[in-house]
Amino acid sequence: MDPIDAANSKSLDEFEKEYLPASEEWKSWVHPKSKASYQITLQPPKALSISDFDACFNLIHSTSYEHYKNSKNGWKPRSKTNEMKLLDLKYLLIKNDQGTVEGFVSFMPTFEDDYPVIYCYEIHLSSALQG
Repeated sequence: MDPIDAANSKSLDEFEKEYLPASEEWKSWVHPKSKASYQITLQPPKALSISDFDACFNLIHSTSYEHYKNSKNGWKPRSKTNEMKLLDLKYLLIKNDQGTVEGFVSFMPTFEDDYPVIYCYEIHLSSALQG
C-alpha cells in the first residue's frame, strides 16, 4: 500500500498515534502574551459540529474573503464548504477555554506531482491569535 493510502485508511486514533507527537503536549497551548489557554484537537470533517464547521468557515471568510473575491475564481461559498468536507481532509482545531474555535489548520495526505505530501488547504487564526 502506498503511504498516502496507508495514512488515509487509518482511523483518527491510528493517524494521531502514527503521525503526531507521542506526548500530549501538542494538545494544549498557552498564548505567550495573553496567557490564555487553548486546546487543540484532531478532527475529520464529518466529526465537526455544525457550530465548529461554521466557525471555521467564518474564519476563512473574515481572514480571506477579499483575497478570494479578487482572485481569478472569485469567492464561491458553496464550493468552499464542499471542499471543507472532503473525505480525507483533517482539521486541527484550536479552541479557547469556552470551547470557541479560534483557529484551525485543514490538511490532507495526498499526492502532488507524483510526490506524497501533506497538502495544507487552510490555516486561519482569529485576531486573538494573530501577531
